[in-house]
Amino acid sequence: MRVEENPEKLVVYFESSQGGETIMDLAKVDHDHLKGTVHDFEATAKRLK
Repeated sequence: MRVEENPEKLVVYFESSQGGETIMDLAKVDHDHLKGTVHDFEATAKRLK
């Protein structure tokens, strides 16, 4: 797994023996939420406190 992070975006690369590389690409919506895609599907993330 590899992670690229900057103040506005988070990209996570997962390696799988069955599917090769999977990329989760998330952009900052606000301080606690991200929105983006995984394999062309919509994805969201919420900060846990």
